[in-house]
Amino acid sequence: MCMISEGEDIIILPPDSMEALAEELPEVAPKWATFHSGARPTVLTAEFLGPRPMYGEYWSDGTVSGRISYVLPHPTDPNIIYVAAASGGVWRTTDGGTTWEPLTDGLPVLSSGALAFDPTDPNVIYYGTGEQHYCGWSCFPGDGLFVSTDAGNTWVKLATTDEVGSYISEIWIRPDDPNVIFVASEDGLARSADGGTTWSWVFTAGDVNSIAVRSDDYDIMFIGVYGEGVFVSTDGGDTWSQITDLPTADIERVELAISPSDPDVIYASFTDTLSALYGLYKSTDGGATWLRLNGTPDYLYSQGNYDHHITVHPLHPDTVFAGGVFPYDTTRHGIVRTFDGGNAWEDITDRTPNGKVHPDIHHFAWGTDGALYVACDGGLWRSYDLGDSWENLNEGLGITQFYTVDIHPDLPDVVVGGTQDNGTAIWYSDWGDDWENVRSGDGGPVLWLPFAPDSFLTTYVSMTYLKMYEWTGSTFNYVAYLGTPWSGDVACWTCGPLKGDPDGDTRTLYAGTSRLWMSTDGGETWFMAADGLVSSSYGYLMSMAVSPSLDTLYVGSSSADFKVSFDGGSTWISRTLPDVSTWEDITDIWINPSDASEVYATIKQTYGAKVVHSTDAGATWTDITGNLPDEYVYSLAVDFRTTPHTLFVGTRRGLFYTTDQVNWTFVSSVPSAPIYQMDIFPEQNFIVVATHGRGMWKVYLPTAVSVAERGEESVVPVALHGRRVVARSHVRIYTVDGRLIATLQAGQKREMDPGAYFALSEVGVFRFVVR
Repeated sequence: MCMISEGEDIIILPPDSMEALAEELPEVAPKWATFHSGARPTVLTAEFLGPRPMYGEYWSDGTVSGRISYVLPHPTDPNIIYVAAASGGVWRTTDGGTTWEPLTDGLPVLSSGALAFDPTDPNVIYYGTGEQHYCGWSCFPGDGLFVSTDAGNTWVKLATTDEVGSYISEIWIRPDDPNVIFVASEDGLARSADGGTTWSWVFTAGDVNSIAVRSDDYDIMFIGVYGEGVFVSTDGGDTWSQITDLPTADIERVELAISPSDPDVIYASFTDTLSALYGLYKSTDGGATWLRLNGTPDYLYSQGNYDHHITVHPLHPDTVFAGGVFPYDTTRHGIVRTFDGGNAWEDITDRTPNGKVHPDIHHFAWGTDGALYVACDGGLWRSYDLGDSWENLNEGLGITQFYTVDIHPDLPDVVVGGTQDNGTAIWYSDWGDDWENVRSGDGGPVLWLPFAPDSFLTTYVSMTYLKMYEWTGSTFNYVAYLGTPWSGDVACWTCGPLKGDPDGDTRTLYAGTSRLWMSTDGGETWFMAADGLVSSSYGYLMSMAVSPSLDTLYVGSSSADFKVSFDGGSTWISRTLPDVSTWEDITDIWINPSDASEVYATIKQTYGAKVVHSTDAGATWTDITGNLPDEYVYSLAVDFRTTPHTLFVGTRRGLFYTTDQVNWTFVSSVPSAPIYQMDIFPEQNFIVVATHGRGMWKVYLPTAVSVAERGEESVVPVALHGRRVVARSHVRIYTVDGRLIATLQAGQKREMDPGAYFALSEVGVFRFVVR
């Protein structure tokens, strides 16, 4: 029911009556749909916490943002650069990399593959979605091909995934006829001859990883095909033949580069079946014959299917750069350079004190001013001297890919989280949107210790290398290395459960691999508490919930196993979730702290049950998936103070919430990046959302609180004096159709036209009428 105050003109809306500002579900967009660069308004307030950027990262020169799939420098203005973040969408700088702005937060998917300009008009930009880097949990399918005709401010969907594929690696447009567009993807090579209105597949014999075209004859095209080799067309893509002078077996990813100044010079880089460097080959006669460059250093190590790219200098065909992983030792290299066509090579990754590029190279690009750009797991670097020095361009990019998050138990302005290849990082509100790196590598599960709230645990991949740190009030300190007590166990790469006593009354800790481990002394020693919880020999525990009494424990696995223990983990009972197939992941579990028999769980499956609820410890279940789209659900957060409970779920394409456990609303104030974990701080009415590609966000809960319940009139964020609105606190004012018209601070005033409006504050959403 509506709660009324201030006469009859201001109404505090219950959450289920907020349709006026609610957004549609982010389903796959239809062809020709139009999107604007910013996120749309929503009934829930969201605040970006960063990182923008992260400082102190070990493997680079210190400042990182997140993985970038593609970089596109403007062809005439060196100050304009576009990047496609792996799962953070398209960003643009107009001042040479000093500041950046996101352009695609309003799109239904932010997974990025490639970018391209119309050769005749750089205001026309093509964005190929879906990341073709073969990286499992961190690479996501896209939603086809988008185009912008106004330099990235608005976007139109130009092609569906059926037309161009779901994982786009490259886009090429004919310079002599920009209506002819080629798109490479996991489905092959697609072509449009009419500017994207219609499409046809001109090659379907495998994943196309790369495209190379002669600069003097656009009909002669080369493509690198995963597991097959290199194919050539001499008729503009109508027909293709395999080049048998190059490897055709025992290979996987194939990257190509052709010299713009001498198109007879072509390079082809192959990975083997272990993702290592099979060989780098060179042709000096347009592809008729090829020579293996046997002196090439190993720039791929064992990650060539993931990080792998080559480029040729625009003016010098013998100057080549190749990129892959990182020089961990003298036999492994990151970015290598040759000036003599491949006879002598030099590693140029680390130029300390003149810059150091982060590991894992995904793309090179050349600026019109001769700058070489490098996109990698850490973000973006630039060199004006062919790699003798490096300039870091990561300030202002908010594209970190988080896996995990945990809020300090007592301090809501301190948050820690694990990221993709940029380590574990910590945020403190006094730092703005800057974060500090705690440890390097991939950041796994994190946990603030309930019994010692200023101490937190961090992990590396597969729950390894457990370390303890402490928060001092303004920074953090390393405390101890706790090892890997479960060494040898199968474990989730970055998502295994790490839990403690919810009330902090004991020093009990839990960790999940293929088995359940337990510590009763705060992590100093561990013992195996339960085996046989996972039905698959390749499976592992993914989720866990612990009751405050420590008696009731729930666990979920990567093999759809769901089990409950009522005696602290000594014995376990199997439960069957509804409409769940055998191999699906039980991604998250939340237990009611006041009633251990009430539990929620989420399942990662496209169809069937995705969110389920039980009030009898899992003996029976209710499917509350409702109107959620057919997308993976990775994470859950529950506000147990409301009736019914308010639920948030993080999906592959953004955040949803429900207040009635039937109808779900898309939270469009948070960009549509994947969300692997969330945490809640109910005392201050917010959750923290760890997106995998757009950093960390704070979202305020949709809890409607009446003036009578608060016992104070000041909860209402605005006062009306005729047609004048006076803000009592920070407030955003929307029209009833969702258009933001004003943002006011306390004490600010605004004259309003007659009509109905919504005032959105941290307390809730209020409807008011100006007469």
